[in-house]
Amino acid sequence: MPMPVDLVDAVVAAIQAGTYSQTLVTAKKLAPIYDREDVTGWTVDVYAGQQTREHLTRSNLWTKTYSVGLIVRTDASGSAADQETRAAEFLRVCQELMDRLGALNLAGVYPIEIEQDDPYDIGKVSESGLMQTTITIRYKGTI
Repeated sequence: MPMPVDLVDAVVAAIQAGTYSQTLVTAKKLAPIYDREDVTGWTVDVYAGQQTREHLTRSNLWTKTYSVGLIVRTDASGSAADQETRAAEFLRVCQELMDRLGALNLAGVYPIEIEQDDPYDIGKVSESGLMQTTITIRYKGTI
């Protein structure tokens, strides 16, 4: 089973190698902190998430589950009509990311689950003109 940072690197490389309906700026950010004014296009920050370990047998076998998080952000400032168009684009990009990453063996493992939080926080869109969601990808292996 690869280390969490190896999975983060593999996910970043897979996103960068893909083709999407929007141009994505993808970065490894182990601490996914950002400044609002820096989000002018489409960004995907990839970070190492939760880890769990479960003891399987008396022979000291364990399963490890690693999570890799993607924070997808885009500028959604503008009129209500502009935001509606951007929301459709946002949903499409998130689906493209989940479809691509769900089909790939990264660092020797396939994902076992992909989960997306609410597509975006309408309050954040209204307050700061930012659409943001978190996609969590879980990988599992035996040690």
